[in-house]
Amino acid sequence: MIFISHISEPDHEIALKIAGILKKNGISYWIAPESIRGGDDFSKLIPDAINGCEIFLLVLTENTARSAHVRKELMLAISHRKPVLPLKIGNFTIEDTYEYLLADIQIIPFSFTEEDTQMLVERCKRGERVVEMDLNKNPRRTLYMVRGDYQDNMDHIIREKPEILDRTVFAAGIDRSSRLDISSNGGILKWVCRYLAEEYGISLETLQSLVDQAKMEQLGHASKDQPLSFRDIVVIKVPLPISKERPLFLQLLFIANSQKKKSYYASNNVDEVEGIDSREIILSVFNKCRALGDSASGLFIGAMGTNGLAFPYEVVTSEILNCFVYAQRVQCSPRDLYYSVRQTDMEKSGLTMDEILSYVSTVGHFFRD
Repeated sequence: MIFISHISEPDHEIALKIAGILKKNGISYWIAPESIRGGDDFSKLIPDAINGCEIFLLVLTENTARSAHVRKELMLAISHRKPVLPLKIGNFTIEDTYEYLLADIQIIPFSFTEEDTQMLVERCKRGERVVEMDLNKNPRRTLYMVRGDYQDNMDHIIREKPEILDRTVFAAGIDRSSRLDISSNGGILKWVCRYLAEEYGISLETLQSLVDQAKMEQLGHASKDQPLSFRDIVVIKVPLPISKERPLFLQLLFIANSQKKKSYYASNNVDEVEGIDSREIILSVFNKCRALGDSASGLFIGAMGTNGLAFPYEVVTSEILNCFVYAQRVQCSPRDLYYSVRQTDMEKSGLTMDEILSYVSTVGHFFRD
């Protein structure tokens, strides 16, 4: 959720225009007074909203300096270590107090152009840590629900949080043939391969070679052409050409969760697959993470094991949640589970992020009780 901080008069219309951009792009926000219901305690509601937000968006105009409330909101956001996104609207000299408070924060000139609007949407989507959910009695194990496409969130971690790459694996389903070139259209694996090629020049052939080598070394396959069995897992470490000082590797975990039907090879234009229960897939991945130890204490996944079946997205989400709770009871869950919630999947099911979170929170409270 984005907290929009602004001076009510005369900047409320500007703030509402920004809120409209967020709403149009499926980004949840909080803005006064629209987000305040009658009878709510104003003095408690605003601090709670700031504490619960993922980004504190400051509408910074020449009028802002007149508002003691905006200054207090900004100071509270900084004290809670919230990411602050100041949008400077207009040509003016920033007042000393705000210049001091924002000294270490990039102030972004904003004028509602198409380019500015796209930047705002990307920053908000990329910067939102949607929810950190403690669904168990062990506070050391946490489920994070992360808004955005899988490859965008992967990119964010590589660029902004490279320190967790050593202990985080990114999971994706793979065909039993282990061929990367026939990965399902719109699937996580195809996105990841395209992302690595476009951003880092890592070819499909390079990734395929790593997979083939892992099959023989980790599974004892006699040749690269030997098919995987359902639930077989291989893990590869992809070197990222980013830092000369310290080598960075992306850990990819592939699990055989489907196989193309013969009709696919005849037409080659329709994704027809056979698969197994998604819970078996997810729990197999959890068990593998436990076997890998500290190098896989964090697991990043999307909607796994569904194989394009028409499950409601909230059901897919709850399957992952159910498995995570069960895995904790049998002590095979990863310490940190990052679940990437894809916008297009929500839209297909007619859901908003708030509805997904409400559903998951209900399930979470059920398990906790």
